[in-house]
Amino acid sequence: ALHSLRTTQLVDAIIPFQPLDPTSMKEILRHNVHRLSNQYSGKQWNYLLVSEAALDYLSGTNYVEYWTIRDPDSRDVVMTLSKHGAHDLADDDNDDSSIDDDDHGVDADDNDDISGGLIMKALKTKVMGGLRERPDRIALIDFSTEAGQFMIRWCKSNDDGKETSILDDQERLCDDAYWFDFDV
Repeated sequence: ALHSLRTTQLVDAIIPFQPLDPTSMKEILRHNVHRLSNQYSGKQWNYLLVSEAALDYLSGTNYVEYWTIRDPDSRDVVMTLSKHGAHDLADDDNDDSSIDDDDHGVDADDNDDISGGLIMKALKTKVMGGLRERPDRIALIDFSTEAGQFMIRWCKSNDDGKETSILDDQERLCDDAYWFDFDV
């Protein structure tokens, strides 16, 4: 009893949390893509836009391991949780201490590697390795479920300034697609 009393005096609080669900994993990936976009804005592209279909695919079961928790009686899915937390998306070797992560995003002159985990490293390799620099254009990454492939397109800024209209009006605003498979 004396041992447990000393332990509780050292700990102010214990805050349990459950592993990340697929929606949280998608938001972490979206954040990583936004940081990558900011890092190379004005150099590689104006900004990088990744479609919901691409985010869904990259944060889904193809690249992230999930546990499925079922109701023992009905066998209905109660929860789906990431097996490794954000480690599939966040680089274990990455020290973010040198990265400016305030409301202004990452400084465009910052050369730190912000590509988290294997998914972001592979995405960055495909995007940076396969395209010439076009700092005046929007780099759009989309996923075709029919083809089972990703595509990158260079797009002009749309008239209304909304990202959704670029996705809806790709034929008018974007160049031909560069198709690629995604291997992690």
